[in-house]
Amino acid sequence: MIDKALWDVAEAVAEAKTLTRISKQAAARAADLIAADKDLLLRSRKALAQSRFRSQTPMAQATATNWERESAHFEMAQTHIADARERILRQCLLIEHFGRLNHPTNIAELILQTMLDTLKAMEGHREIIIDRLNQNNRVSPSG
Repeated sequence: MIDKALWDVAEAVAEAKTLTRISKQAAARAADLIAADKDLLLRSRKALAQSRFRSQTPMAQATATNWERESAHFEMAQTHIADARERILRQCLLIEHFGRLNHPTNIAELILQTMLDTLKAMEGHREIIIDRLNQNNRVSPSG
């Protein structure tokens, strides 16, 4: 009976050590992801600011090439937004999974918030592209 109890304690200690190691690895990975998300968000905000600045300049010299470029940017933005929404959905499912297992979700929720902020910036950038496309439609390619 004592041997069984000692064995159970030894197993519990081994499992606790494993969980500690895995938690440390997860925390390190989460920190990496948070840093990457912050960098992406910063770059998105910078691109958004540049787009806003460019959209305020006169479009009187717009050409078909500008329209084609903006159209390509719009398609790229649509793809990025769709991809971001998929990643957000996966993150929500991950948070639900962690919750069911009674694991802490605070880091996963922080990552989710960063992802949502990035999506908002992407959607803002898409709106700027749409405005440019609309401006180009009002200006004939011949000038």
